[in-house]
Amino acid sequence: MTAGSGVYAAHVPIFAWTGAGGPDTQADTIAQHYWDIHTKRDGAEHPYAAP
Repeated sequence: MTAGSGVYAAHVPIFAWTGAGGPDTQADTIAQHYWDIHTKRDGAEHPYAAP
């Protein structure tokens, strides 16, 4: 249990072949999604789906 410990945990399922498509599948774009999750710390489930 991480409540009250200052630790933030989230699940990020990725629905894309990383690097195998357009800009939404590139590692830098997916990394930005992770960074947004890290800085906002809102919720526990953050799926990423490339169109």
